[in-house]
Amino acid sequence: MFKSIDIELNSDCNLRCHYCPNRDHYRGQNYMPESMFLKIIDELAEIDFSGRVTPSLYGEPLLHPSIVPYMYHVRELLPKATIVMFTNGVKLDQEMYDSIVDSVDQFRVTKHADYDITAAGGKMFVRDFNQDVVLSNRCGLIDHPQAKSFHKACWGLTGQSFINYKGDFLLCCNDFHGEKPFGNVGNDRLVNLWAGYEFNKIKSEMKEGKFSLDICQRCNHVRY
Repeated sequence: MFKSIDIELNSDCNLRCHYCPNRDHYRGQNYMPESMFLKIIDELAEIDFSGRVTPSLYGEPLLHPSIVPYMYHVRELLPKATIVMFTNGVKLDQEMYDSIVDSVDQFRVTKHADYDITAAGGKMFVRDFNQDVVLSNRCGLIDHPQAKSFHKACWGLTGQSFINYKGDFLLCCNDFHGEKPFGNVGNDRLVNLWAGYEFNKIKSEMKEGKFSLDICQRCNHVRY
């Protein structure tokens, strides 16, 4: 079973970073239906999920109007899980931090501009991008000098699962447009999607160095 799950609650973001497809391929403001989100959490509770839960993929989670009650719901139903909030930090002021901190285990803040993160503490991890970081080209959507080199890891070969705001079950986080979904959580159960024949056939081929999908052909993460 997967050890972590990324759930994209909304597609919107308040920044247009050079290393993110949102800069040139903005998808607008879309929200995962509440019933779909609740279904996902219920199914995770049924298997007593104890891995990592991340309420984002490319959308900024703190823009979601229900992010606070959503995270408390996750905390209540998944007491063993580790809830990690990836955010650009713009909306993470002291008021937001205080309202959500009891439900979140870690805040992973990517600092982009000249503003202060006022909500400090042991749960806060702040990172800056610099010219030495090798960036993902997000399946060919990013044209930047730092995205020209190949990584030595492929997210599709990890124990992670990814669900976009439409509910599409994806092979990896780099599939920004959801070009290759392996089913949808609105129509099937998470455990079935993870055990799906085509999904695992592709992953088996990738372990042998065969990257046949179009998204893989364009990706700089394929050198595993």
